[in-house]
Amino acid sequence: MKMLTLRNIIWCKLGYKNQFFVHFGYDYYMYIGASRQCTKAINAVTRSGLFVEKFDTPY
Repeated sequence: MKMLTLRNIIWCKLGYKNQFFVHFGYDYYMYIGASRQCTKAINAVTRSGLFVEKFDTPY
């Protein structure tokens, strides 16, 4: 399903009770959000070389 999403054939969003979500944008970014600050996760992702940006999702 990820490949179909990245090729803009389908759109999907995985979520759990308005507490967590994952979706892929048309820009090939993977967006992950949570209803609370996840400092340990943010630090681990940053250390791995990926980028973390705070934003309000339009979805």
